[in-house]
Amino acid sequence: MAQGYGCESGNRRKSRGGAELRTPTQALDIVSAKMITDPVKNITVSVDDETYRRARTKAAERDTSLSALVRRFLVELVSEESAERGLERQERELRAQIRDFFAGDRLSREDAHERRG
Repeated sequence: MAQGYGCESGNRRKSRGGAELRTPTQALDIVSAKMITDPVKNITVSVDDETYRRARTKAAERDTSLSALVRRFLVELVSEESAERGLERQERELRAQIRDFFAGDRLSREDAHERRG
Protein backbone atom coordinates (compact mmCIF):
# COMPACT_ATOMS: atom_id res chain seq x y z
CA MET A 1 0.00 0.00 0.00
CA ALA A 2 1.37 3.43 -0.99
CA GLN A 3 2.07 5.93 1.72
CA GLY A 4 -0.11 9.06 1.60
CA TYR A 5 -0.59 12.25 3.51
CA GLY A 6 -2.91 10.89 6.19
CA CYS A 7 -2.74 11.83 9.85
CA GLU A 8 -1.79 8.36 11.04
CA SER A 9 1.91 8.13 11.81
CA GLY A 10 2.29 5.21 9.39
CA ASN A 11 0.95 7.27 6.48
CA ARG A 12 3.23 10.29 6.73
CA ARG A 13 5.75 10.90 3.96
CA LYS A 14 9.31 11.80 4.83
CA SER A 15 11.85 13.85 2.89
CA ARG A 16 15.32 12.51 2.23
CA GLY A 17 16.52 14.26 5.38
CA GLY A 18 13.79 12.62 7.42
CA ALA A 19 11.63 15.75 7.83
CA GLU A 20 7.91 15.20 7.50
CA LEU A 21 6.38 16.41 4.22
CA ARG A 22 3.04 18.20 4.31
CA THR A 23 0.31 18.79 1.75
CA PRO A 24 -0.45 22.42 0.80
CA THR A 25 -3.58 22.19 2.97
CA GLN A 26 -1.57 21.02 5.97
CA ALA A 27 0.96 23.80 5.40
CA LEU A 28 -1.86 26.40 5.20
CA ASP A 29 -3.40 25.04 8.39
CA ILE A 30 -0.03 25.30 10.15
CA VAL A 31 0.44 28.91 8.99
CA SER A 32 -3.15 29.75 10.01
CA ALA A 33 -2.66 28.12 13.39
CA LYS A 34 0.51 30.13 14.00
CA MET A 35 -1.38 33.35 13.23
CA ILE A 36 -3.86 32.61 16.00
CA THR A 37 -2.61 33.64 19.42
CA ASP A 38 -2.77 31.27 22.37
CA PRO A 39 -4.98 30.09 23.90
CA VAL A 40 -6.93 28.61 21.00
CA LYS A 41 -10.56 27.73 21.63
CA ASN A 42 -12.12 24.60 20.18
CA ILE A 43 -15.78 24.75 19.21
CA THR A 44 -18.33 22.14 18.27
CA VAL A 45 -20.77 22.85 15.45
CA SER A 46 -23.77 20.63 14.74
CA VAL A 47 -25.09 20.43 11.17
CA ASP A 48 -27.25 17.99 9.27
CA ASP A 49 -25.60 15.26 7.17
CA GLU A 50 -26.26 16.97 3.83
CA THR A 51 -24.70 20.26 4.97
CA TYR A 52 -21.70 18.40 6.36
CA ARG A 53 -21.23 16.45 3.11
CA ARG A 54 -21.51 19.57 0.94
CA ALA A 55 -19.14 21.54 3.20
CA ARG A 56 -16.54 18.75 3.04
CA THR A 57 -16.86 18.77 -0.76
CA LYS A 58 -16.35 22.57 -0.85
CA ALA A 59 -13.30 22.24 1.37
CA ALA A 60 -11.84 19.56 -0.90
CA GLU A 61 -12.53 21.70 -3.99
CA ARG A 62 -10.57 24.54 -2.33
CA ASP A 63 -7.81 22.16 -1.22
CA THR A 64 -8.33 23.01 2.43
CA SER A 65 -9.89 21.50 5.53
CA LEU A 66 -13.38 22.00 6.86
CA SER A 67 -11.87 23.52 10.01
CA ALA A 68 -9.97 26.05 7.91
CA LEU A 69 -13.18 27.00 6.06
CA VAL A 70 -15.04 27.54 9.34
CA ARG A 71 -12.11 29.47 10.83
CA ARG A 72 -11.92 31.73 7.73
CA PHE A 73 -15.70 32.33 7.88
CA LEU A 74 -15.56 33.29 11.55
CA VAL A 75 -12.60 35.64 11.02
CA GLU A 76 -14.44 37.37 8.16
CA LEU A 77 -17.62 37.60 10.24
CA VAL A 78 -15.80 39.23 13.14
CA SER A 79 -14.01 41.61 10.75
CA GLU A 80 -17.37 42.72 9.32
CA GLU A 81 -18.66 43.46 12.80
CA SER A 82 -15.53 45.46 13.52
CA ALA A 83 -16.04 47.46 10.33
CA GLU A 84 -19.63 48.25 11.34
CA ARG A 85 -18.51 49.38 14.78
CA GLY A 86 -15.78 51.49 13.19
CA LEU A 87 -18.34 53.26 11.00
CA GLU A 88 -20.60 53.83 14.00
CA ARG A 89 -17.65 55.34 15.89
CA GLN A 90 -16.81 57.62 12.95
CA GLU A 91 -20.42 58.78 12.80
CA ARG A 92 -20.42 59.62 16.52
CA GLU A 93 -17.15 61.54 16.16
CA LEU A 94 -18.43 63.53 13.18
CA ARG A 95 -21.69 64.35 14.94
CA ALA A 96 -19.70 65.53 17.98
CA GLN A 97 -17.78 67.95 15.75
CA ILE A 98 -20.98 69.65 14.58
CA ARG A 99 -21.37 72.27 17.28
CA ASP A 100 -22.44 75.44 15.47
CA PHE A 101 -25.64 74.21 13.89
CA PHE A 102 -28.90 75.87 14.80
CA ALA A 103 -32.30 75.29 13.28
CA GLY A 104 -32.69 79.04 12.86
CA ASP A 105 -29.65 79.10 10.53
CA ARG A 106 -31.54 77.24 7.82
CA LEU A 107 -32.72 78.86 4.63
CA SER A 108 -36.36 79.85 4.46
CA ARG A 109 -38.60 77.74 2.25
CA GLU A 110 -38.76 80.54 -0.30
CA ASP A 111 -34.97 80.96 -0.39
CA ALA A 112 -34.39 77.22 -0.67
CA HIS A 113 -36.76 76.94 -3.63
CA GLU A 114 -35.84 80.22 -5.27
CA ARG A 115 -35.61 79.82 -9.00
CA ARG A 116 -32.73 81.42 -10.69
CA GLY A 117 -33.42 82.85 -14.08
